[in-house]
Amino acid sequence: MDCKNLQFSQQAIRGMFETGISEEEVRTAIASGMTTAEYPDDHPYPSRLLMAAGSRSFLVVIAEDTTTETCLIVMVYILDLDLENKETTMNCVICKTGEMVPGYATVTLQRSGTIIIVKEVPADVCQDCGEYYLDEPVAAKVYAQAEEAVKRHAEVEILRYVA
Repeated sequence: MDCKNLQFSQQAIRGMFETGISEEEVRTAIASGMTTAEYPDDHPYPSRLLMAAGSRSFLVVIAEDTTTETCLIVMVYILDLDLENKETTMNCVICKTGEMVPGYATVTLQRSGTIIIVKEVPADVCQDCGEYYLDEPVAAKVYAQAEEAVKRHAEVEILRYVA
């Protein structure tokens, strides 16, 4: 498809800024980059992964709206092949590319008329999309705190995580 219009996601803008990849480099990648993967069943638009080659290699994830000839630039990031010198890290299951790092999350739970917010929960947090993962003991503790709030018939309760 010929992309007459481009729209950039927040993740794409962040990736471009952090790596110094210009809009023109992204346009060139779309026009002449190599498609390395296609996702025709993605919604709301089919998407694909492009590899740009040139003075530096990088990847662009685009979703294509053929009705408006618009390419939605989902993500832009540098391809790093120096795997020997890197620790193995977990990538986010949601966005597929974000690296999970130790941090803190605010967990919001809702059941019927009760809303429980637990702040400062230790978690592995995705640097790209913000998704978080709780270790089993932490998740059990958060769940127990939420159950106690439900038993007290709290309507809204804001708690600080207690180990």
